[in-house]
Amino acid sequence: MRYEKGGSAVSMKRGTSIVVAGSFGCERAQPCSEAPRELQVESSPPWTCPSFPNLLSKSPLMHAVFELIGQVARTKTTVLIEGESGTGKEEVARAIHHASPGRSGPLVATCCATFPDGLVESELFGHEAGSYTGAVRRRLGRIELADSGTLFLDEVGDIPPGIQAKLLRVLQERCFERVGGSESIEVDLRVIAATNRPLAELVKKRLFREDLFYRLNVVKIHLPPLRDRPEDIPLLAAHFALKCANPASQPKSITPDAMDVLLRSRWPGNVRQLENAVARASVLTRDEFIREGDLPSELLEDSVPTSPHGIDLSRPLADQLRERREAFEQAYLRKALRKTHGHISHTARVCGLSRRAILNKLTRYKIDKSAFIER
Repeated sequence: MRYEKGGSAVSMKRGTSIVVAGSFGCERAQPCSEAPRELQVESSPPWTCPSFPNLLSKSPLMHAVFELIGQVARTKTTVLIEGESGTGKEEVARAIHHASPGRSGPLVATCCATFPDGLVESELFGHEAGSYTGAVRRRLGRIELADSGTLFLDEVGDIPPGIQAKLLRVLQERCFERVGGSESIEVDLRVIAATNRPLAELVKKRLFREDLFYRLNVVKIHLPPLRDRPEDIPLLAAHFALKCANPASQPKSITPDAMDVLLRSRWPGNVRQLENAVARASVLTRDEFIREGDLPSELLEDSVPTSPHGIDLSRPLADQLRERREAFEQAYLRKALRKTHGHISHTARVCGLSRRAILNKLTRYKIDKSAFIER
């Protein structure tokens, strides 16, 4: 991978060591012999570990996630993954499964938000022949198919309340009955649930069972949004360009102007949106470079001036310095709040400021401290 802030394009050659998320002890990645010298001066070198080859990051926020994945993978503990859409919750679930003792068993992944109305129970628990109109033969549900492996329930908050009680029994007793059946079926599986909405908030609104929440929330993994780990954007963009490249050719290189747009974007769709943007640009570009004009127009409209490359000589230096200072201050406060789990006095000590000063800044930047409180 190559990324020079001074003006060279970003690219990842075939055969180059990429950042692979991992745990069980991580080591510094060694760049290939062809990697340009500029890679050596990065303040946060890539990390690599063969345990989780489907995850990539160089962010300290994600390294903490990788360590937690490594710890929980060795067990059969139920896991709850929280994060915005597109942050890679299913990839984390796959990493846990493939590093677990039950990795030889199946990984059954399903999105609860896509179940047809009235068929949620059948999809999860299966049904016997004749149990309802159209059920001409026995059908195994997702839970039974995941026996001896892992069941991944994405958007678990969308499961109807009536079905939540039956899922609770599976977690408690590891048994269930098919729809229309009386036989109690035992299963040996790990359940990994994911949601893009905090389940604790759904519990308060009586939209999700509290007892089921506690059964799912044994180990919680929070995936930070891409906007909170901008150091991953050049890495991921180069990786996606490599992924989209023709096997017989080198991947497209990303020009500094295009990278500047990527770094300044808010990424409401997170990593999934970045992958789609790079894939589109790789198809539309007419040569070996991805330029600013090849990127989706919504990125240009949604970008913010927080990148160190975004120097605008048509605007006063003082204004741009103030914006950079405010952006850094907000990022610093969010990181401190995350470290202290939203405790204001502890955050004040980390920042070297008074408690009143921290509260004033949170009000000024409209930062909700409750979002960082560990539940």
